Amino acid sequence: MRFLHVLQAVDAGPRPAEASVLRSVVDAVDGGEGQWAPYEGALVGGTAVLFPRDLGTPVDRVRYVVPTAPATGAITYLVTGLVPGAGYAVAFENVGEERRVTVTAGGAEVVADEAGVVRF
Repeated sequence: MRFLHVLQAVDAGPRPAEASVLRSVVDAVDGGEGQWAPYEGALVGGTAVLFPRDLGTPVDRVRYVVPTAPATGAITYLVTGLVPGAGYAVAFENVGEERRVTVTAGGAEVVADEAGVVRF
C-alpha cells in the first residue's frame, strides 16, 4: 500500500488548491518498445509531480495525462527518478480535455539535475 500526502500552507480565507492523482499510462500502440516505468504523483494547483513506483527501475519513457486547462492555467511539471545529468525529450499531445505528456530518454530538451529530476 502506498500513500502520497499533499500539504499546502494557505492564509486564512483562500481555499487550498485541489489535488488530483496522476498515474503513468501506456497505450496499446506503444507496444513493448523501451522500458516504460510505472509512475504516480499528484497535480496540485499548477504543479504536477511524478515519482517512480519502484526506485532504481530503468526508465526510457514516462507518459502521463493531465487536464488541458486546469483552473490555474499553466502547469509546471517535475518528473523524478531519472538518471542524473541525462537528457530527455518532452512531447505534449492534447486529446479532448486531456494533455498527454511523454518524457523520453536521449533527448536534449531538458536535463535531469543531480537528483534525477527534470522540470519543465
